[in-house]
Amino acid sequence: MNRPPVHGPSVAEFEIAPGPTAPGAARRAVGLLTTTLPPSVGDDLRLIASELVTYGLLNRATGDAPLILRLARTDGSTRLEIAAGRGSSDLEGAELLGRDDGAAIRLKLISMVADRWGVETRDGVVIWLEIDDRATDL
Repeated sequence: MNRPPVHGPSVAEFEIAPGPTAPGAARRAVGLLTTTLPPSVGDDLRLIASELVTYGLLNRATGDAPLILRLARTDGSTRLEIAAGRGSSDLEGAELLGRDDGAAIRLKLISMVADRWGVETRDGVVIWLEIDDRATDL
């Protein structure tokens, strides 16, 4: 199915409350944008958002502060960010993506779907990834 081109940046931000419903909330938040995303990009982003929210909740400082899920869409690319705010110093960065039982699966998923990814420390920790549109999706 042909989709109209996206011109300029488009950003959405969602607060994801901690708890057992958080991964599903992340999938639903990403799903709200599927009408503007290429189908395989939307599927990949829902999967990764769910996984990273689960990781973020398991590896963050205690408390009830929400995680922040951001999606930024520009021409030809979509960026997903999962941010754990201040007080999340126990999320030490990318090296922690490999320190629990789900590490191998998490790193494999990210490397399979992301064109770029990384970890930033600004007001806490932000794990991000970018997925470029694929020619078969246009």
